[in-house]
Formats: sequence, C-alpha cells, structure tokens
Amino acid sequence: MKCPQPFARHCLTLPGALSGALSGVILASLIGAFGLQPLQAQPPQTNSKATNSSITGDSTPSDGSDLITSSTEQVGRTARSVGTRAISTITGEGTTGNIAKFTGPNEIGNSVIIESAGNIGIGTAAPGSKLTVISGGASTIQGDNSSTAANAYGIHGRITSNAPGANASGVRGTNNGANANGYGVYGTHAGSGSGVYGYSASGNGVSGRSVNGRG
Repeated sequence: MKCPQPFARHCLTLPGALSGALSGVILASLIGAFGLQPLQAQPPQTNSKATNSSITGDSTPSDGSDLITSSTEQVGRTARSVGTRAISTITGEGTTGNIAKFTGPNEIGNSVIIESAGNIGIGTAAPGSKLTVISGGASTIQGDNSSTAANAYGIHGRITSNAPGANASGVRGTNNGANANGYGVYGTHAGSGSGVYGYSASGNGVSGRSVNGRG
C-alpha cells in the first residue's frame, strides 16, 4: 500500500502481501462500523422477452413486432400501443365466400360482406358489379360531406375513358316503377341554388327523354 506523500515520513513500509492483507482488514472494519453492504457480483443481463407455451428466448417474430402474451401486457424493447389480440386458440366457422369478422375475443363468424367472382356484395350473395349493395330500407348508400370547399361532393361517379360508348354515364338513376311516382334522378337544394345542375363543354348540360311525358 503506497503511503500519501505528505505523510511519507510517518508511514511504515510493509511487504506487498502483508500490505494487501492489512488493507482487507481495514476495509472489513469499515464495512462493519458503518453498516455498509459489500457489492455483490451481478449476473449478466439478457434481453429475453416474455414467453408463452410455444415461444421462448430472444426471438422476434418475422414481422418485427414484439411478443405479446396478453392484450394489456407490454413486452419488448419499446412501449407502444397494441390492439386487442387473441390470447388463445381462434375458433369458429363460416360460409364459403363470406368475409369473416370477430364475433368474440377468440371467435370468428360471417359478416354481411360477401365476395364472389372478384365482386363484393352487401345484402346479396351474387353481386353483379365490383360493389353491389341491396337494401329494403329508405336509403341504400348515403354520402355525407361537411366540407365548405368549392366543388365538394358527397358521391362522385366518373367515366374515365376519353372515348366512351353511347349512353355512358358517370351517375345513372333508374326507377322501375310502373306508376307516375318517383324519379330516376332527384336533386334538392335547401337554399336558392339548383337542385340539379348540368354542364357540357359542347353538348347539353342536362338532357331528358320521355316516351309519354316530359323529358
């Protein structure tokens, strides 16, 4: 043990082994006198994740997400919000073509959406277009838009071809009624604007045709 320089003439030089033993005695006396706790060797830290019955160790799913053992438990390197996840076997059954939905935390069943031949149907098992919706209610499809911007619209239909065929239309309305009630297309305005507006660069903005009534 090396003696501090200012007190060198008052120090006693001891052999190396005896000096180390004396230092250990002094350290032990200080620990006992002041109630100090000796440092304990800590085991090496590992970055293992929580495990369940089939996943163990420091594995990360192929999608890069952290392992989750319940819908409320956070596991992994960083805290992040996760949705409800099934914590047991998913069960249930469905009908071919029906898009599945969760009917319970761990159960699936049929939704009202059906896929057939690349078409999507709601209210029908045989959709005849990319999206077919059939309803017996007062409204089948409703588009609401609260924007105050110019040229805003609730529903927009377009013919994208620059050479469309005869009678092609962006939006078409059909009324199959055999009496005088109703309209094929009906537009209203709550203020002083137009209920129906049509524009054409070189043709008719609005055109109507009727066999026995007014076009």
